[in-house]
Amino acid sequence: MSAQGAANGTVLVAETQTAGRGRMARAWHSPPGLGLYFSILLKPEVAISEVTTLPLVVGLAVVEAIIPYLPNCRPLLKWPNDILIANRKPCGILCEMTSSAGNTPSLIVGIGLNVNAAPDDFPPDIAKRATSLRICAGHRIPREQLLADILFGLEKGFKKWQINGFTPFLPRLHQLDALYGREITVERAAGAVISGVASGICEDGSLHLTLPDGSFEKVYSGDAHIGHNFRC
Repeated sequence: MSAQGAANGTVLVAETQTAGRGRMARAWHSPPGLGLYFSILLKPEVAISEVTTLPLVVGLAVVEAIIPYLPNCRPLLKWPNDILIANRKPCGILCEMTSSAGNTPSLIVGIGLNVNAAPDDFPPDIAKRATSLRICAGHRIPREQLLADILFGLEKGFKKWQINGFTPFLPRLHQLDALYGREITVERAAGAVISGVASGICEDGSLHLTLPDGSFEKVYSGDAHIGHNFRC
């Protein structure tokens, strides 16, 4: 649709997916009637170098949208673009750049959110790591209203990001940072691994990592795991 000239802000929603996928080529379980699985086509009018911060803006919009539905839980954002509730994952976000000849590069934001799944609805291989809003809230959540809330918040955040950049989002990201102050291990390309203490998100969207020797490093991409054995 992007290659055919679909408009900025186009949203495609699936009731289920037969080949849902997340980051690192992982499969995303998408049972019908229980979740929100949708993609948004965005055409940001910013420098390409700034686009790397948009996934965090998207993640923040999703967290802010689900907070009112979970008065007894605290959803957090896990760099670079996952959401955690009590160290379990209800949502994943996948952002991919796409372009075609003569067109401005576009970003396709894919969001998979476990809304009304019960514990028995998850396959055994992810049952101990996944959760849903229904499990956390103790009751079913209206999917249509939640989708509207997410899209409304994302539209506001996208406009704010285009005008003011990423810096205004940092204070709230710090409040909702699932990794801050925790020992983590980051898997990078080609199997490289780096460990340290997460010490915040930088203005360029990178993860600020304090290494065991006290030095610092900015991590721009990778899969972060809390501790040495926890996988989310």
